[in-house]
Amino acid sequence: HKNVPIANLASNIKLHNLEQELRFEQALKYSVQMQSEANAREGYDKAVKAFNALSEKTGEEINQAEEILSGFKSDVTDSNTIAKINQIEEIFKKIRTARKEFEEKAHSTFAFLNQSQMDAAKKNSEEIKAIEDTLEKELESLTASLTEDLSYKLAAAEALEEKSITILLSVSLIGIVLSFFLSTMIIRSIVGPLDRVRLAILD
Repeated sequence: HKNVPIANLASNIKLHNLEQELRFEQALKYSVQMQSEANAREGYDKAVKAFNALSEKTGEEINQAEEILSGFKSDVTDSNTIAKINQIEEIFKKIRTARKEFEEKAHSTFAFLNQSQMDAAKKNSEEIKAIEDTLEKELESLTASLTEDLSYKLAAAEALEEKSITILLSVSLIGIVLSFFLSTMIIRSIVGPLDRVRLAILD
């Protein structure tokens, strides 16, 4: 069930992406406070540092998921399964592209904030909102795709289990019938000659 670790990775990617968005908003808040509060700089630096750490972590998770998909695809021959993997791979590519745009725009915003170019930073933050919406849409699409795939596999597993039980019961029934038939034949093969011997003795 290689799609299970991918589903877990997808959940982590979605969670860390949301956390990164919150860190970006946190940095914006501290940047405004820095204009009047000297200690706000420390909070701003921590938010940016956390943003960058999440960027690296999420990138690693995407790499892991893509490696699993690539290995999975090399192991299967079913055309439907390959098509499903290709579909999920395409979603990951869109997520990677959107995240790259998001991170580049965020770092550009941080640079504007460090230079006190508030108008440029504000413009960037508005553009980032549109990128975030696209990214969240792709992450939802990924979750839906993996959920559908897992549901299909679970249903298939249940059907296979039911079929296996049916086959097992059928084999058991056939075994009982054959055992009864063979037992009857064996008993007849023994009793017949004994009856003939008994009759011969009586005669």
